[in-house]
Amino acid sequence: MEKAIDRQQVLLQHLRPSPSSAAGGSPLILASFCTASDSAAYQRNACFGDDVVVVAAYRTAICKSEIGGFKDIYPKELLTAELKALLDKTSLNPNEVGDIVVGAVLAPGSQRATEFKMAAFYAGFPETVPVRTVNRQFSSGLQAVADVAAAIKAGFYDIGKNILVYHFYACIIVPGIGAGLESMTANMLSWEGSINPKVNKFQKAQDCLLPMGITSENVAYQFGVARQEQDQAAVESHMKAAAATASGKFKEEIIPVTTKIVDPKTGDEMQVTISVVDGI
Repeated sequence: MEKAIDRQQVLLQHLRPSPSSAAGGSPLILASFCTASDSAAYQRNACFGDDVVVVAAYRTAICKSEIGGFKDIYPKELLTAELKALLDKTSLNPNEVGDIVVGAVLAPGSQRATEFKMAAFYAGFPETVPVRTVNRQFSSGLQAVADVAAAIKAGFYDIGKNILVYHFYACIIVPGIGAGLESMTANMLSWEGSINPKVNKFQKAQDCLLPMGITSENVAYQFGVARQEQDQAAVESHMKAAAATASGKFKEEIIPVTTKIVDPKTGDEMQVTISVVDGI
């Protein structure tokens, strides 16, 4: 917190009014501790300098879009399950968490931010723990992790939360709950609303509308990666993932989620608990 206060004092020197604008020459603006949450007011006494340590990581199973085990669940329910599991498994006091940062790309920003705040409430976090979203496209979850780590090092809070939920994938890291959540069932890859015709005059602006597949082709071309090499790497990766799944190596990190499966033809509902990926 000392570092943050020092930076604030420097900024205040630029904002401080002249003696004639304040009675007796006293400043009109004063530095103070941020009390956005209970933990923000605690005195900072870091024993290990700027070390930021990951102490827990969990995720949900990964399921197929529109036909998988999570096709009928609300995305925020996945986040709720992960947050609740984190508290249960680590005995973390939710009142001591400084921030929850969640990466999200596809859904409307304000709507998803509201959903994530609801998820935090469902999981047992008080209203004093802030929640925000970050969008850096396909690295949003990583950016959330980076944001939390940077905030801890800067002294804004001691414990944050970083949750990575990518297409029904969730990973929670403490200190620093940083997250990313995408539902390809609820939010498809599509542009909503009209596109400014101005985009036709700027090639780089047009390129922003290209699918991710083009990026992989460009990277392969730039670094000379042949199709055969890519296929071989994919086969080896799938074989390792299948072997790890079969031997139960992922069991401890996957949080079982109880949800419902709705038969699209009859409308009948069946309760299921998803703890294994739909496929490799």
